[in-house]
Amino acid sequence: MKPLYSKQYPFTYIVFGFFLHLIAFLIANMTGLQFVQAFVGMIGWWYIIKGFRKFSSVLRIPFHGFYRFLFVLYIILCAVMICRGYTIDYPYQWISIQGCINYHLFSPYYILPYFMPFVAFIPVRYYKLGTSVRISYVVGIITIILFAVFYKEILASSLRQARGFSVEGDYSFGAFIPQFYINVAVIVLFRKYISNKVFLINCIGLSLSILVNLIAARRGGSAIQLMLFVFNLYFLYKSVSSKYKILIVVISAIIIIGCVYLFSDSDVFNFIKERGLEDTRSGVDKALLSQMNDWELIFGKGLNGRYYYPLSALEDDYLNGWRYASETGFYSLVLHGGYLLAFVYIAVLLLPALKGVFLSKNLLCKALGFYIILSLIELYPFGWPSFNFKFLMIWMGVSLCYNRQIRSLNDRQIKEYFFS
Repeated sequence: MKPLYSKQYPFTYIVFGFFLHLIAFLIANMTGLQFVQAFVGMIGWWYIIKGFRKFSSVLRIPFHGFYRFLFVLYIILCAVMICRGYTIDYPYQWISIQGCINYHLFSPYYILPYFMPFVAFIPVRYYKLGTSVRISYVVGIITIILFAVFYKEILASSLRQARGFSVEGDYSFGAFIPQFYINVAVIVLFRKYISNKVFLINCIGLSLSILVNLIAARRGGSAIQLMLFVFNLYFLYKSVSSKYKILIVVISAIIIIGCVYLFSDSDVFNFIKERGLEDTRSGVDKALLSQMNDWELIFGKGLNGRYYYPLSALEDDYLNGWRYASETGFYSLVLHGGYLLAFVYIAVLLLPALKGVFLSKNLLCKALGFYIILSLIELYPFGWPSFNFKFLMIWMGVSLCYNRQIRSLNDRQIKEYFFS
């Protein structure tokens, strides 16, 4: 197997750095050893910073016209939101020096996501996706191993919950597995450019992630990854020659019918059937909005903005009922930056995504466009902007889908340019 990064291509250092952050996330969720997580994460930072230093002389905003205005506005709004967040007169959500370090250097949901747009500053000619493809293969293998190791515990946890037994820490056991794999899941849409081996491993990884989400009753995650699976079938259909298209349609129909039958007939999925369309979010989001005045609804409360809504008795409510985010990604954006930040964020991602889907001659831009749109749909069940491998691909996709020259390339040129 080729190395995961190359001195010849500085962008691969950044990609490898994010991969190390992904491994640090896995270590933290499996072992709870924060010092190991911090050590691996710091190595990741070294690679990320080294990669960006290589581009120091060429970093620039690659957009023009009204979209350039929106992009710059989003960065300004993020900067203002961060600065306002530190002017509050109550304790921050990190309540120790260790917590401060963890939130600022390793938490994927706190301050770091708002620096992700700087990925788009790197000129598209430097993007190389071969490293991302190889990383997806490694992550897919790890996902398969994790599923084999933890499947019995995941199933047992789900069955206990379906029977009404609530145990602290028991809910959605193993949900970190799909959270781990989803970071590289976009690679499954690149069938046109990747080997059969890599495609197969990613298909298995995505399928197992969906299965874990369904067993653990993660409804939002299940819906998003099922949509990604459908996109996968569509791009597979678009990638094969005409003589195989009918076969793909038949196999896809068999898979879908088989999955529907298995879901309806198996006791494995009782927990998610029990939850059904249970509303567990609206009360939280109503509390969030009701505790914001008109000014805050427009501009938010800042990075450390909070609202009061006590957690359940089974959860560790160390913040005494105060919450600094909502599980619904859209309302977390509203809390921190108001409706202005939330809608500018959506516009900044949506406009190039639509260009990629409808104004592109290659499947790479179409796939990235679909993936970006899926991340916006995900803002309802969860979908927080994140500092991780997934959003590295999303912001890279923003730059690629916006670029008219890249959209005009055919699939052969795309493969030679980005995947060689």
